[in-house]
Amino acid sequence: MEYRSLVGIRSRDQFSRQNDWPEWLWGLGLLLAALLVFGVNLSVPLLQDGSEVALALQGRAIAASPHFPQDWLLISPDQPLAGHEFSLLSVLIAFAYRWGGIDEGMTRWPIVGLATLSVFFLYRTGREVFARRSTAIISAWIYLVLSPLVPLGRFALPTVASSCFVLMTIWLTLRSRRDFRWTMGIGLGLSLLGLTQGGLAIILGGVVLSFLAWDTPRLLRSLYLWAGLLLGSFPFIGYILLHSFSLTAFFALFSHPSILLSQSYGLKTLCFALPGFLLGLSGLSVAITNWNWGWAKLTLTWFSGAFIAIPLFSFSLESSLLLFPPLALAGGAKLRDLFNSPSDREYSSWSFLAIALAFVATISSLGFASLFPLDRASALVCAAVALCLAMVALTIAQQDRQVLILLFWGMYIALFLFGSTIPTQEFDSASSLDSLLQSLRETPQNQVIYTSLKNQYAAFAFYSDRPIATKTDLQLEQLWYEKKHPYVLLHRDRDRRIIPNLNNAEILGTTSSENWLLQRKRSP
Repeated sequence: MEYRSLVGIRSRDQFSRQNDWPEWLWGLGLLLAALLVFGVNLSVPLLQDGSEVALALQGRAIAASPHFPQDWLLISPDQPLAGHEFSLLSVLIAFAYRWGGIDEGMTRWPIVGLATLSVFFLYRTGREVFARRSTAIISAWIYLVLSPLVPLGRFALPTVASSCFVLMTIWLTLRSRRDFRWTMGIGLGLSLLGLTQGGLAIILGGVVLSFLAWDTPRLLRSLYLWAGLLLGSFPFIGYILLHSFSLTAFFALFSHPSILLSQSYGLKTLCFALPGFLLGLSGLSVAITNWNWGWAKLTLTWFSGAFIAIPLFSFSLESSLLLFPPLALAGGAKLRDLFNSPSDREYSSWSFLAIALAFVATISSLGFASLFPLDRASALVCAAVALCLAMVALTIAQQDRQVLILLFWGMYIALFLFGSTIPTQEFDSASSLDSLLQSLRETPQNQVIYTSLKNQYAAFAFYSDRPIATKTDLQLEQLWYEKKHPYVLLHRDRDRRIIPNLNNAEILGTTSSENWLLQRKRSP
C-alpha cells in the first residue's frame, strides 16, 4: 500500500494531475451525499431537553435582541442562558432563526451544516496522509455511514459541531507541514472549538503538538507556527478577556450537557456504529504495525487524545463520536490493505464478522417487532442493516471487489430509512406533551410557571415561551396560598406529596399519559 511519508513529497499520480478539479468534485459529491441523508425529516422529533433546548433558548434570546448579533459578545459565561460552551452555536442558531423562523428544523440546521462539512474535512485529511485518493474516499464513507455521525448529527449537539472543528484543525495542521501560511488556520480551528467546547480545544492542542513533535519536529521550532497559532486564536482569547476569565468560565469549558436518547434510538445507532468501530479497531492494529508512516502517527495520536477526552465529559454514545474520525482513517487504510494483498484466511474472517453483525441486526429487528409492535419503523431499519451486512458477507466470501460499493450504498439507504421513519413515540417530549404545551401557550403573556422539577423538561420553557421558575415543595405551597392566581406545573408521581395540599385547584391541561398537569388556583 502506498502511504504519504515525507513532507512535500507527493506520489507519481499526484504529479501527473494538471489541476485539482477531481479533488473538488469528490469533495462536493461527499458534501451532497451527507447533506441529503442529514436533511431527511429534520423537524422530527421535538427539541429534546438538554443541549438542544438550551441552545434554542439562547439562540432565541440572541435573535430577539434589538442589537443582534452584537449582544452575543457581551454575554457573560455566568448568565444562565449563556453557558460558555454554547456561545458560538447559539449565535449560529440565532442567525438561522432570523433567516428561517423559530422551529425545530432551524435549530438543527446549523449543526447539520457543520456535520456535513466534517465529512468533507475528513476526506481532505485523508488526501493529506494517503497517496491514493481511493483510500481517502473509503475513509470518508466509513465516517458517514458506519459511525454515529448521522443519527447524532440530526440533533443540535455541541459534540457534533466540535467534531467538525476538530477535523478542520487536523486538516489544516497537515497542510501547514508544507506551507506555513496554513498555521493561522490551526489557531482559528482551536479558537472555534474553544467557543464551542473549550475543554476539547485544550486536548486537541495537545494532540496537534504531539503529532507535530513525532512527525514534523522542525515545525515546532518555526516562529511561523506559533505566530499563526496566536493570530488564529484571537477570537477565543478576545472573548475570554472580554469577560475577565473567571473560575466559573474555566469550569464551563468542561461542561457537557447532552440529551437523553431513547433505548430504541440508541440501539439503532449502534447498528450503524458497531461495524465501523470494529473496522477502525482492526485498522489501528495496522497503524501500530506501520507506526513510522505519517497516517499511522496521526491516527494513533488522535485516537489517544479522543480516548482521553471522553471521560472528561461523559461516557455516552454522543461522546463516542470523537473516536470515529481517527477510526475511519484507520479503517480506510485497513480496507485498502485488504484489497491490495488479499488472503483467503483474512477474507473468511471478515465474512464471518459480517455474518455475526447481520445476526445481531436481525435479532434487533425481531426484538423491535415483538416487543414494540407499534414501532415497525425501527424493525424495518434494523432489517435493512441486517440485509446489507448479509449481502456483504456473501460478496466477501466470493472475493468480489464490489463489496465496498454494496456496503456503503446499502448502509446509506438504511440511513435514509432511519431518518424518514423516526417514530415520535421514541421521545417522551415529542409523544405526549403537545396538549400540555398548548395549554401553557394559552396562559397570559409573561406569566411565570412554577414547578418543583430542576433541569427537567426545559422544553416547556421553549415551546410555551413562558418563564419556568423552579421552587422547592415548601416554596410551592407558600406561593399557592400567598399569590392570587399562581400557575403550577406538576408531575403526578414526583409531586404526589404536595398535590393534595394545593386546595381549590383548577386543572388547565394534562399530557396524554396524564403524568403532567398544569393547574391554577381558582378565585375565592
